[in-house]
Amino acid sequence: MPVRSNTPTLVIIHDGFSLHGVVISSGSVTDLGVIQVPISTIDEAVASVVHQLGKHQEVVLVTSDATVATLQLPHDMENSIAGDEFSRMLEWEMQPYVDSNPMTPMLGQILVSQGALSHQQLANLIEIQKQERVDNPASASIPIGESAIAAGILDSHAVDNALRLQSSLNEKDHRDQLVFGLSVSERSIPGQNQSRHVAAMLRSDRAIWNAALKRSGISANAILPLTGIAGSAIAKSNQVQTGCVIEIHHTSAAICHLANGKPVSFEVQPLPISPVSKDQIQSLIDRVSSTKKVIKAVNPELTDLTKNAIEGSDQGITCDVTPSSLIEQIADSAIAFASNSSTGFTTVPIKDPPIPFKQRAFYKPMLASICIATLIVGAEMYMKASLAPLIDKHDLLHESDLEVHDRMDQVNQLKEKTALLDAEIETTKAETLPIQLRNELIGISLGNRTRFHSLLFEMVANSVGDEVILDRLSSRSGQTFQIEAWSLTQAKADEFVELLATALAEHQMTVVVESTRAAKNRLDLNGRLIILNISPITVPVDFTDSDANDTKGKS
Repeated sequence: MPVRSNTPTLVIIHDGFSLHGVVISSGSVTDLGVIQVPISTIDEAVASVVHQLGKHQEVVLVTSDATVATLQLPHDMENSIAGDEFSRMLEWEMQPYVDSNPMTPMLGQILVSQGALSHQQLANLIEIQKQERVDNPASASIPIGESAIAAGILDSHAVDNALRLQSSLNEKDHRDQLVFGLSVSERSIPGQNQSRHVAAMLRSDRAIWNAALKRSGISANAILPLTGIAGSAIAKSNQVQTGCVIEIHHTSAAICHLANGKPVSFEVQPLPISPVSKDQIQSLIDRVSSTKKVIKAVNPELTDLTKNAIEGSDQGITCDVTPSSLIEQIADSAIAFASNSSTGFTTVPIKDPPIPFKQRAFYKPMLASICIATLIVGAEMYMKASLAPLIDKHDLLHESDLEVHDRMDQVNQLKEKTALLDAEIETTKAETLPIQLRNELIGISLGNRTRFHSLLFEMVANSVGDEVILDRLSSRSGQTFQIEAWSLTQAKADEFVELLATALAEHQMTVVVESTRAAKNRLDLNGRLIILNISPITVPVDFTDSDANDTKGKS
């Protein structure tokens, strides 16, 4: 249900650790301001937000539980492919993005994200731990939570809540079915792929949120992913049309790439487990390839670190210091996207849409039954109408003969109608055969993709030498890949690239070195950072009927 932009709207923003609540009315934050509620359980946090800000008819949920990615999809895919097949294809494409979520955060990260600790306080507590290990190497380290309580920074209630959240995050199961939302399809050429923003969310997570909202007496009008949602607004306030916006949160950075003021792709970069520092932010900014970069941090502490990180940088990097906080800009953008589906972003469906009538299991049998019944009734009516005058004319003279003759006519006509019905049944069976074949072909195609990915991982592993470390292997479309690796020497880097290129050439794949530069690895050793792009030499297989038939023939 679309959000009415002129109505006071409650925006609930979930970053994985806290809920931020904002009430927007007529495009402005109300006097209630922005509140932050640490999460122990979703139910308790939602209830606290509603208690402080009140119940509203218009509610928008922005959550890190939803993932957004930009995919190359066939023209009019959602209308040209049956519902189950469409969902399976999207789930296969989106699963790498869903699985790329970082591991369960440390307790210190949770406490910082909930506003209970600053990054500097966490750094101080970690230094105390290190010193204790030096002074008493035989004794176990005191946990961060206990250290914070002993120092008088936190009480046990805050630590216990953070531990409960950490336990629930650790037990979370990512194997559930996904639900999807697609951005509005722009004008495209039939037969060609087009870029579409896809929002995905675990069905179980959506059920948890809907239930928690319902128990607090409200319901969501829209559910949106947190990643990149404020990118367009931040870029506009800094007069940037083409470039990227980097949102610095406590444990990760959300990156939104834009062209002509509209988002074109999204990514999430996790920040290190240790407290965020100036050098870490600088390294993150350097890894993002864009001529214009706008950075917006979630709180003043991270804003100061960002300013220090970009000090002395070229003119292409800007730190957003506008009066509106990142949370407020996320809330404004969420209402804009929820009230207007043509803005270039996408939402997660609040509930599953009804299955189209023609795609329901009973449709074809019901249609066949109606046709058969209509034919039978029509045949009976026709026979009665045609035979009645004959009976009337010859009843007196040839009553007995006419009775026999009439019955013979009925039998013959019923045989003819039965033959017609048998032909209709055979035609219906023939029409369903291509659909069955298409399903088989799609299954084969997906299986081939899975086997190729396993082969790719094996070839990359065989190409890595003793002095080469593989940092990252990612896929944006399922057909193109990017590798980030570190080598102790340039010679070993060249050897790795040559071995990998030779192995992939046998499978019609090409390797292109995007960049190579001096960099340090996790152990602070000097070496070379190599970024490679892997793509097919030939045209990739598309989800068309002709490709499916070719696949079946080759297999």
